[in-house]
Amino acid sequence: MTLEEKVKASAEELRTSGHPEDAERLERDIEYVSKVWADSPADVFLADDLGDLLECLQRMLAILGRHVTV
Repeated sequence: MTLEEKVKASAEELRTSGHPEDAERLERDIEYVSKVWADSPADVFLADDLGDLLECLQRMLAILGRHVTV
């Protein structure tokens, strides 16, 4: 299972447990991260996109962290 598939599965779990806004945000963020990664040439550093990617990843981790129970 890819990271994108795992995040989308987590988003679906959030949606079914009553957190549709967080689910939608997770899906949008992972789609953006995946698109940037796929569209970047292999020999180019993602410097121009790092700020956006970092923001997306931090937001995704914060969302998941709010709903994780130990």
